[in-house]
Amino acid sequence: MKRYSFRLSSKWTKTLALSKNNQLKANIPTTGMWSKENLQDFLTAYQMVYIKPDLGSQGRGIIRVSIKEGKYEVRYEKITRIFSNFNPLCKFISKYTGKEKYLIQQGINMLTHKKSSFDFRIMVQHNPSKQWEVTGIAGRVGNKKLVVTNGSKGATIKPIETLLAPYIPHGKLHPYIRQLEAFSVSIGNHLEKVYPSIREIGLDIALDSDLKPWILEFNTSPGLHPFARLPDRRALYKMIRYGKTYGRNKYLY
Repeated sequence: MKRYSFRLSSKWTKTLALSKNNQLKANIPTTGMWSKENLQDFLTAYQMVYIKPDLGSQGRGIIRVSIKEGKYEVRYEKITRIFSNFNPLCKFISKYTGKEKYLIQQGINMLTHKKSSFDFRIMVQHNPSKQWEVTGIAGRVGNKKLVVTNGSKGATIKPIETLLAPYIPHGKLHPYIRQLEAFSVSIGNHLEKVYPSIREIGLDIALDSDLKPWILEFNTSPGLHPFARLPDRRALYKMIRYGKTYGRNKYLY
């Protein structure tokens, strides 16, 4: 069997691919190219934005800017700076962006667990019948000292049921999860129309206070490390088994 090797690296290319589906547009945070002008416009519109390297991975290089009490707060890695004026803010950000291509994205006020923001990594794969299927969901609770929820940056991995229990009544929890799975499958179906050779995606999905799902990103070569850290490993074994049917044999290293 031919080895599976589909890969997209550019976050901007991924955003454009998702935006080709009109039904998904409402679930994609507004995104543009990083510039001083766009930063001003995005902050006016959303009060909080993320600035991301177009080719970054594992949460590296991500900067969060928000307006608090009339001032600008910038967080990068473990650094926090407050600026009263816009120009010094941009100068500070430019130190880290340099000449690389960066994006600016609408910030989402995510749900929290013990005062830490969390999102979900949702694995969606071709099953042996060549249909898209959600094979696992892992909750990622961010490190309070950082602005990202990546496992490589110290996130704590939790089952989705644990994280959503405070927000959804017990009888409605599993129907909501099934709804989220159906949404994720629809993304797989759309992306396969754009990229016919794609067979798996790792979705990063955040929920806001209305439980609306926001597509932060999709990964075309997702690792399974978050799922290996869940108490129940059945989803992990299914992912590996499905991967072998389309030629991907390495996931955890």
